[in-house]
Amino acid sequence: MNLNKINAIFIVSFAFIISGCAKQQEVDNVYSTPIVLSELFDARDKVKEYIKYKEYDSKNECSIRLEDKSTYCVNIDSAIVSVENGSRFIYAVENGVELDENKEKMTAHVNYGSLKFFRFEISKDNKIKLLSESDLLSCGPYGGTCSAVTYRYGSGPELAWVLSTGDVHQGYSGTNLSAYAAFGKKIISFLDIQTSYSNENAVRGDEPDAIIQDISTKIITEPRASDKFFDLKVYVTGTEIKKKKKTAIDFSTVVKFDSKNNAYVTDEVKKIYEGKDY
Repeated sequence: MNLNKINAIFIVSFAFIISGCAKQQEVDNVYSTPIVLSELFDARDKVKEYIKYKEYDSKNECSIRLEDKSTYCVNIDSAIVSVENGSRFIYAVENGVELDENKEKMTAHVNYGSLKFFRFEISKDNKIKLLSESDLLSCGPYGGTCSAVTYRYGSGPELAWVLSTGDVHQGYSGTNLSAYAAFGKKIISFLDIQTSYSNENAVRGDEPDAIIQDISTKIITEPRASDKFFDLKVYVTGTEIKKKKKTAIDFSTVVKFDSKNNAYVTDEVKKIYEGKDY
């Protein structure tokens, strides 16, 4: 399995409808559905019991996951219980750190943490069944962990995860936003879009051919009752300085979901960020 390389976490300016991001939270999408308070449980415990990790590492206070000859020290970071059309589901996030042969955490700049998404259904007797899961993703600065927040991506009750990542090196910086949801038995990315770029600290303005750019993207859902996946209103703003002449960047578009490819079409935004690597 090839791990998807995702760089260090950054806080990104974006506007999504957030349904919940607590460590453990009950999200009731059908407000008439009663909740039995005396039978509430920590969904993280249910998920850990189901996965049956190889062992528990008491030194690092984590469970051990083996993946492609690598060893990861992992924990269930969040598990949200969502009530959808009268049934209950768990949206869980596992994150972790890679360990070396001595079970020491690998925290060099070139190392990444791990990230994995799960969706379970809860039966009436509180047993859980795995419906879908993601591949193991690589995510986190200096081998550290990262997490994601949930939001409702369309008119249906299902939830998705939003992950904001980025990197800075030698004066170049940038961020990226991706979103993951269940499609059958797999949880995959259905949105991948660059959300900022700056080379202000990498390029000297007095150089003859210097082009200094500072760009950011804001993304807003456009809810409509009939949309399985809401349209996204995307605003790209910023400045470009070339030969001491400053030009404003002001672009907006509506990004729509392509059901054939299970992904948003972001070609227009990609053109603006083309060549702006970080």
